[in-house]
Amino acid sequence: MVTSFVRHLLPLAVVATLLAGTAYTIGQQILRGGANDPQVQLAEDAAARLQAGGSPSAVIPSAESDIATSLDPWVIVYGPDRRPLAGSATLDGRPAEYPTSVFDNATAGGRRDEVTWQPRPGVRAATVVVGFKGGWVVAGRSLRLVEERISLLAELAVAGWLAAIAGSAVASAVAELIARRREPAQSRQ
Repeated sequence: MVTSFVRHLLPLAVVATLLAGTAYTIGQQILRGGANDPQVQLAEDAAARLQAGGSPSAVIPSAESDIATSLDPWVIVYGPDRRPLAGSATLDGRPAEYPTSVFDNATAGGRRDEVTWQPRPGVRAATVVVGFKGGWVVAGRSLRLVEERISLLAELAVAGWLAAIAGSAVASAVAELIARRREPAQSRQ
């Protein structure tokens, strides 16, 4: 009975595991990818304004944003020497220092780069870098809310997986009982 039960349950458990993992992965990718959307707009619009002759201070948000605590989006404009020209992001009371090596992947008029930046443990930001003729624009915002949603998604995926495994076990047990009841009736005929 045990081997037959396992034989019925194992394929169902594999399918449940694959479905739960796939659902989590799809949901996580959608949530994380969507976290970049506002920054894409901020960075591309700022780069276009700078390309048209706008000043760096005119394209950044008026209020400073402490990236360790605030959910506000922020912008930093860097010049061709990779030094900040203007910015609204602070960390520990000082201007935030973004890793300028990211600029190698965001060329003027070319592609943008989307990077998860962790300047210190517990502080993570979704950032977008866009190049323009005079430098780069970095736009970012905290990932705290998105990561909370991803954590909830993981809990739901595990709960769904456990429910599917439990349901599969019950279905396998019922199938095994039905098969055992039919065996004596078939042997009498």
